[in-house]
Amino acid sequence: MIPFIGITSDYSENSFALKDSYITALHVIGFDVCILPVIPGVSSMPEKLDGVVISGGDDIHPSYYGEEPFSGLKLIDNRRTDFEIAVFMECLKMNKPVLGICNGMQLMNVALGGSLYQDIAGQIPVAINHGNGYHNINISDSSLLEGGAYPVNTSHHQAVKQTGGGVHIIARSSDGVIEAFSVENQHFSLGVQWHPERDLDNTLNRQVLLRFKEACIAGK
Repeated sequence: MIPFIGITSDYSENSFALKDSYITALHVIGFDVCILPVIPGVSSMPEKLDGVVISGGDDIHPSYYGEEPFSGLKLIDNRRTDFEIAVFMECLKMNKPVLGICNGMQLMNVALGGSLYQDIAGQIPVAINHGNGYHNINISDSSLLEGGAYPVNTSHHQAVKQTGGGVHIIARSSDGVIEAFSVENQHFSLGVQWHPERDLDNTLNRQVLLRFKEACIAGK
């Protein structure tokens, strides 16, 4: 059985965009994929899908969590943010599987009333390098992913600060930064701060995508 999922796209300069690594990896794992364009009023799309991936991107405007923006942020168009929040909340209402990747994880937290560190290096004095390369994380809750220490790729400068309602932390890096969470009382609602689609030879990356696939099939 091949699950049919949607993945959100970026929106800028009157164009929709999505890196091909997402589609390639999802096809390898065994999904049929459609790209969800940023169009107001189509938040009912999840009803037609077996699951949704909220893709990565730049920085959510801090007004969504009640703060003024730091200088140097690269802000996402608010139309994309509004669309993704609407789609995510519809998925929660329908108990539809969701996987949030990097900024997608941050979007999930903000949608649930949480906040973000606008700049890890400037706000967390003990932070390791999250901007590029790899570091280890520790998965402490094995309800969705197998517990243990894993290496993950890293390419973000923001992170979850105050968790939103129903957010359950399942992984952190050595400096305490939240690297993965689930949403309580959902069949499968997982946010990961790294990019599992970038390296399917990595055991954890395949596990993330396969667990999402299993959830999508089970919900059919």
